[in-house]
Amino acid sequence: MKCRPLFAGLAPGIGGAALFALGLALFATANPVRAAAPAPLNPGAINLVFVPSAEANPATGALTPRGLNRALRLGPWLAHLSGAAADGIFALAPATHRIGSGGDIPDMAPLATIEPYALLYDAPIAASTAPVSAAACAKPPCQGIDYADKDGANEALVERILKARLPGMFVFAAPPETLNLMMRRTAADEGWKLAIAPFQADDHERIAALSLAPGAATATLREYRADVAPPSAYPDFGLRGGGACLEAPSAISSAARGLRPPAGANRGETVYLIRHAEAHPTPLFENGNLVCQGEWRAIGAGPALVKKIGRVPDFVYASDPSQPMQARSGGARFSYVRPALTLAPFATEYGAPLRLASGFNWWDAEAADKFFFFGGAASRFSGKTVLVAWEHRTIGRIVGALLHDYGLDPAELPRWNRNDYDTIWKVRLDERGDLTFGVDCEGIPSGSLPPACPLD
Repeated sequence: MKCRPLFAGLAPGIGGAALFALGLALFATANPVRAAAPAPLNPGAINLVFVPSAEANPATGALTPRGLNRALRLGPWLAHLSGAAADGIFALAPATHRIGSGGDIPDMAPLATIEPYALLYDAPIAASTAPVSAAACAKPPCQGIDYADKDGANEALVERILKARLPGMFVFAAPPETLNLMMRRTAADEGWKLAIAPFQADDHERIAALSLAPGAATATLREYRADVAPPSAYPDFGLRGGGACLEAPSAISSAARGLRPPAGANRGETVYLIRHAEAHPTPLFENGNLVCQGEWRAIGAGPALVKKIGRVPDFVYASDPSQPMQARSGGARFSYVRPALTLAPFATEYGAPLRLASGFNWWDAEAADKFFFFGGAASRFSGKTVLVAWEHRTIGRIVGALLHDYGLDPAELPRWNRNDYDTIWKVRLDERGDLTFGVDCEGIPSGSLPPACPLD
């Protein structure tokens, strides 16, 4: 499948609804959804929409290529269903559902399933087990979905939405068994007599909506089939890399300074650190998510990364989206999902398990330094190649902490430009533990990425 842009992701602002309606009309004309577009839900009702995960690979925690294609096509289908901007998007906190043979792979499928829909509105996704701000709630706190449903957290989330009595579109993406429990318990708590058929493990096309009209005593249940016919091949966006790097070459070597490796430093390890893909449509805009250009990079930059690394890395890591982040201004808190969503397509394309650094706060540079670079011969990273997605200023602090451990000056590190999403930092600890640092890039400038979302 060759995906192509059809309409732009919308930043909040005047005229957004009209522009979105025009986009949907163009979408329907130029490349219609394969299933009949659903009739929009009543905008005056409280609409609770339940979306099961698309096809996932339990060995990686990410979507399969077919699942990724489904998510890309499901985005505009859900947009037809909502008919207006989403008022709240909630996904499973990935670290609450560990899968894989070792039980150490977070379930990224629900978050990746709902991402293309969220980007159509420049909307945040709540995927945190800690309190985060969300317009969908009567008042903070609000949170994502907990697989274990500890203390009935998922039903409490729905209850807050219902008690607020604010109409709108509230979307929940999670594994089928989690959604089944949410719907059943919500109906029981509210006294709704509904014949809710449970989602099955392979119900990737079923969508359920509970709609409570103003003044109604009970909700109505609507079921849909989003038969969007996704292909099984990984989408080829044609991003080949090879462009000029934005940052000048830089090299730092501990051995050249005659410095000995600190105790416990790993051996034979190479770490490639990338920033999350494109975000921030305006300098002050912040919601923890990518923007449409970022989705192009996330899905299409895999070959460029593998070429720079030389092979598929042994480990793929990102910061944990379950951890909330504070907004630059005000007291809003939100789920910082974009580093993990930057590497989720890479995991899909190359079958590489995506792991989350969940044992410490994402902004704790010293802890991240110790996690990735120390442990010596017993470290899981000694002798391995690691690809890491994080936030650019925190990357600077992480590598700065490592340089400090080696007796080097962190001020020697280049400054990462806030408009640069292309740069790669490479840190090598050789067989003696000596450190070398260098700068490379994917070679895909942001200006070459379409501003519209990659939808089929």
